[in-house]
Amino acid sequence: MEPPKKYKTIREAAVEYRVSRSKVHRLVKKGVVRTTRDPRDQRATMVDMDDLSKVFGERDDSTMIRYDATDTGRLTVERMAEMDTIRERIAAEYGVASDSTEIIREEREKRSRYLDEVSRGIYDAGERSS
Repeated sequence: MEPPKKYKTIREAAVEYRVSRSKVHRLVKKGVVRTTRDPRDQRATMVDMDDLSKVFGERDDSTMIRYDATDTGRLTVERMAEMDTIRERIAAEYGVASDSTEIIREEREKRSRYLDEVSRGIYDAGERSS
């Protein structure tokens, strides 16, 4: 017996809406999303996709990496290229020039200089900007 088409497992629903399974579980616990048991496996909970679409609205798939629940966790060359495209678009849109490792490296260097100045007694509180 197949489950109703408008119902999906919590995992499938989370993947489709690009949210965590915990988020879907919280919505179920609050009573926002209706559930039923999977007729194929009574241990699995199925969520009403109509309820989820009311909560999350229509999905904008144009900027998302597309995958299905069976593909979760597999990083392919195509997905890496999609992620790079999204990162470049965000960087251009928000003016982010560096990647996260570069930002972390710069902040560590600032912190190291600050600690070095403090340890040598040459720190000027007016010059530090954060």
